[in-house]
Amino acid sequence: MNPEYNILPTGEGSIGYLHTPETRKKMQQKITPERIEQIASLNRGRPLSLEVRQKLSQSVTPERREQVRLLNFGKKYTPEELERRRAAITPEMRAKTSQIHKGKLVSKETRLKIKESR
Repeated sequence: MNPEYNILPTGEGSIGYLHTPETRKKMQQKITPERIEQIASLNRGRPLSLEVRQKLSQSVTPERREQVRLLNFGKKYTPEELERRRAAITPEMRAKTSQIHKGKLVSKETRLKIKESR
């Protein structure tokens, strides 16, 4: 069997197809840091439509959200990392966040927790 364009006998797609070790090695060699940067630069700054943003938001399952939360839970940052993160917060970001939270009602329990943490 020597197909001209389909490498699979039925032409139904490649789900379940296992590449040979040689092919996998060739694919790995093509992924260079320069290539990754080239692809990233093509997408950087490109606006996403509302539809795409909604799909991305819906694609993050509660399980994945929990995984990310657990990965960062109890994480200790170095003083340098903390300083870098603090410096990254611009006055515009601070004002926007403040505006978002204005008028939000906070429970008494939450207010007590905030008071105790200070």
